[in-house]
Amino acid sequence: MPPVKAVAAPHNANTRRKRLIPKYEAYLHSRSQRLYGPQRIKAELRERGIADEIIAVVFAEADIDWYANKQQLLQNKFGAQSATDFSTIDFKERAKRLRFLQYRGFSTEFGTDVDL
Repeated sequence: MPPVKAVAAPHNANTRRKRLIPKYEAYLHSRSQRLYGPQRIKAELRERGIADEIIAVVFAEADIDWYANKQQLLQNKFGAQSATDFSTIDFKERAKRLRFLQYRGFSTEFGTDVDL
């Protein structure tokens, strides 16, 4: 009698997505640790061809404090005092910081806080 060949289960899209999500979670964690904002990370994942549904799942499962990341980024770029002392910031400096935050991937909701 000939040997019986094992038939592999069909490899559907849901199985593939479940297998790849940890990879994207690691990417999200890595980029957030480098203080990139959510908008930039989402754009980078889209450029890599990742579906919006997967991106939404990855971000929903992530436990990242974007506000703290923004504060740390401002402190690193503009100094410890300037991230918390907003009374001395003029319009040009505020616009400069807002542009920087947008470049790094933080939306205007993160950039228009009082502590800019």
